[in-house]
Amino acid sequence: MELDQMIEVLQAAKRGEKIEVLIGGEWLRLIDPNFNFQSFSYRIAPKKEMTLVEELRLCVSPYAVVPRDIFKRAADRIEELEEILHTNVERIDNDLLMVLLKKRLQK
Repeated sequence: MELDQMIEVLQAAKRGEKIEVLIGGEWLRLIDPNFNFQSFSYRIAPKKEMTLVEELRLCVSPYAVVPRDIFKRAADRIEELEEILHTNVERIDNDLLMVLLKKRLQK
């Protein structure tokens, strides 16, 4: 790794971002940030964009820390969800449907 890449990874770790380490050709989440740049390569974990269904399932999970704007984002994407429901691409459970119906009624 180049020095600038190392600095970027360290600064990201300091900000609390997720870091991955390359082991055996596979990027794995680094749990304990003990860096060894001579033996391993590191990167800032790519940000995974949640699907609408994943995002809405957070709404019905009693254990999730739900971002304040998740309901607004879900409501903004209601047409996308209707398409998912119409095409049966993903299985939607009853709790999730209740959340969606409430949002639809608020529009």
